[in-house]
Amino acid sequence: MSDKRVLFFAVILLFSLPCEAELLMDTHGMVSFAPYVQGIDKTMGLYPGYRAEFTANVDFYRRHNLFITGLVGNTTMISRSESSIFTLDKIRYTVSPAFRYETKRWLVRGAFNHESVYSISQSEKMGGAFWQNSIRLGAGSKGAYYLYLRDEYKNANNVFLNTWDAQINGGVFLHGSRSVWSAQNQNYRYELFSLVRYHVGVFNNWVYFATLRQHLWRNADRSLEHKLQLTINAFRKGAVNFFGLFYTFTMYDTTVEDNEKGLGALGLRVLF
Repeated sequence: MSDKRVLFFAVILLFSLPCEAELLMDTHGMVSFAPYVQGIDKTMGLYPGYRAEFTANVDFYRRHNLFITGLVGNTTMISRSESSIFTLDKIRYTVSPAFRYETKRWLVRGAFNHESVYSISQSEKMGGAFWQNSIRLGAGSKGAYYLYLRDEYKNANNVFLNTWDAQINGGVFLHGSRSVWSAQNQNYRYELFSLVRYHVGVFNNWVYFATLRQHLWRNADRSLEHKLQLTINAFRKGAVNFFGLFYTFTMYDTTVEDNEKGLGALGLRVLF
């Protein structure tokens, strides 16, 4: 029997075996809005004012501990000017088909990540819109992801937790002939990003935790861009959703496209 036939029958056997599999269509995500309250300097008529974010994850299908998922989201950068309170500056769109594999404590996630940035109030830089595509793979403890963050506090109340969660991820950017599958107006080649989360505790249904994020990019000329942010969170624990306040301070930032160096943002966030 040929190798192709062996592989064909092996696949048929695998999917015909009884197993725990189901179509899910579960949705979860995050919405936030935050004005910058620290480190604002006017530049070229526009300066950082507000940042709005929306992210929705959909779990389409599960087979044993393997999930097929998708993510869509956008980040809107809003500026302040002399003549108006709100001036739309840029919008970043994200589309990311993905998978994740879970154990009791950990998960592994892989994704094809597409991001594009469009200028609104100013002319496009470098001859047009910015977009990028990357293949990502990462792993971490479940509490390091918004999907399972609420589970950390589900059965906890009036307790000092003093626990940690973390994740680490790497990515390779796609380049080639000009197409939607490659990159435009960016020179990133590799990325490494991670998160460390410290869970303080739960007191009278208020959840307190802090998150340190870093993202490192390597460019085609071997130069590096790096962003480091610290976020302090206070969330009201609900039966299903969380709602609360957060403060994010960008301690270090050398990125060209979305630089927030020295900026502090105080905002509202909903986890659903």
